[in-house]
This record gives sequence, C-alpha cells and structure tokens, in this order.
Amino acid sequence: EKLLGINDSEDKTFEMRKEHLEKEKETLKSTINESEKEELKKIQKKNKKLQKEADIIFHSKRTSNESKLESLYNLVMKVAKEQIMIRESKFDQLRRAEKIQDEIDAKNRGIDKVIQLKHTLNNVFQGLKEKNIEAYRRKDDAIKAQQQAKKDMTKMFEADIDKVTNSYQEQISLKEKYEIKKKELEQLAEVRMVIEKKEKEINNLQTDINDQIENELKKLMDDFNKEKGKYDKLTQERENLNEQYKTLKDKFHKYLEEIESGESKIKIYEGEIESLNSKILATLEENDKIKQEQDNILQQLSSQAGD
Repeated sequence: EKLLGINDSEDKTFEMRKEHLEKEKETLKSTINESEKEELKKIQKKNKKLQKEADIIFHSKRTSNESKLESLYNLVMKVAKEQIMIRESKFDQLRRAEKIQDEIDAKNRGIDKVIQLKHTLNNVFQGLKEKNIEAYRRKDDAIKAQQQAKKDMTKMFEADIDKVTNSYQEQISLKEKYEIKKKELEQLAEVRMVIEKKEKEINNLQTDINDQIENELKKLMDDFNKEKGKYDKLTQERENLNEQYKTLKDKFHKYLEEIESGESKIKIYEGEIESLNSKILATLEENDKIKQEQDNILQQLSSQAGD
C-alpha cells in the first residue's frame, strides 16, 4: 500500500471527484430544464401572437378566402421554420450535453481504471480495509445511476426527434390540405362567375318585365280616367234629371192640390197633367237608361281593375 501510494486520502479524493461529477450532471440537467422552460414561455408567447394574427386574417371581411388561405399557409410555414430553428437550437444543446456527458464518461473511465487497479490490489492484498469495500459498492451504484441517466437522456433525445418528425409531417399535411382548398376555391370562383352571369340576365329580364308592367298600368290608368270622366258626366246628367223630376213632381202635387180645391179647374189641368205624366214617364225611362249605362261602366271598370 505504501509503495503504490494508495491510502485513505486517495479514497476520499475519488469520492470527492465522483461527487463533483454528479453535481456537474445535476447542474447540466437543471440548466437544460431551465432552458426548456424559457423556450416554452417564448413559444407560448409566440403562439398567442400567431393566434391573434391568424384570427385577424380569418375574420377579415376585405380579404378573399383564397387570400386568407394563402396568408394562413404563409403563417404556418413561418411557424414551422421557427419550430425547426428551435429544434435545431435544442439539438445543439443536446449535442453540448452529449459532449459534456462524454467528458464525464471519460473522467469516469479514468476513475474506473484507478478503481480497477484497486480491485487488482484487493486480489493482491486480501486484508484491504472494510471502508475500501464500501467504496467499491458506492462506485457500482454510481455506475448504475449513470447508466440509468444515460438511458433517460437517450429517451429524451428520441422523444424530441419524434416531435420534430411529427411536426414536419404535419407541415406536409397542411400543405396538401392547402392545395386541395386552393383547387376547391378555384372551382367555386368559376361557379360564382356563372351565377353572377345568370343574376345579370335575371336582372335585365326583371327590368324589362317591370317596364312592361309599368306601361300596361299607365295605359290602364289612362283608360280608367277616361271611363271615369264619362261616368262622372253621366252621374251629373242623372242628378240634373233627378232635379227636374223633383221639380215636375212638385208641380204635379201642386196641380193635384189645385184640382182638389175646385172641380172647375180639373178639366183645365187634365191636359197639363197628361202632358206632365208623359214627361215624367219619359224622364223615368231616361233615368233608367242612364242608370243602366252607369252600371255598365261600373262593371267595365271593375273588370279592368281586377285585371
């Protein structure tokens, strides 16, 4: 032991080195976790900003659907590029972590060689102290913990690689969907042109129909006004005849009163009475004719109004 320089202080030195290496590993993990948290915050902040931009594009009323899709596609491609850059940055961090891990492994291998030498010495010096045996046990536990940590790091790397691969496949899928939507929009644009053409034809036809209806209504109104003038004229004549009838009727009653007042006047007025009767009958006939003409005109106006 004295000849090879292996003593208790060397054992403590090896333990201190291993503790130092473990601390470096913990610091490295903490650094990676903090870095991931910061990246996550940045990504969340960017996602909110991109969500606002996407909402503005989607709800814009002045932009066509094709322009919206193109803007959204450009936005998605921008996000994809940023994600790839973030992944590349993360890969750089992981490569740096691998490099540090390699350095740790190299240091561990150096320690392992020394400990292996101690194992050889244990075969030579069977009376090695109990605490050296305990140090070997701790060394084995450290190796197992290191191997487990390496497996965990490998799983993390594989998970990140899967995420990047899935993100790239999603970008390809989005591009394919964009092409499909673009073709659908082109077809819709053609259909819209046909619809606009038909709408224009319908509007022209509607205008012609409205003009014809307006002309027919104007013509009917003119005819109505003419017939109404005739009707008003006949109505006035009828009123005049009614006035005449009333006047003749009053005279007739007056004559009757005079006849009743004296028999002597009967013969004198008989001729006048017969004459008045004739006039009254003629007036009544004339009145009936006028009323018949009025009924005809009213029937004709009602028929035209129904049309």
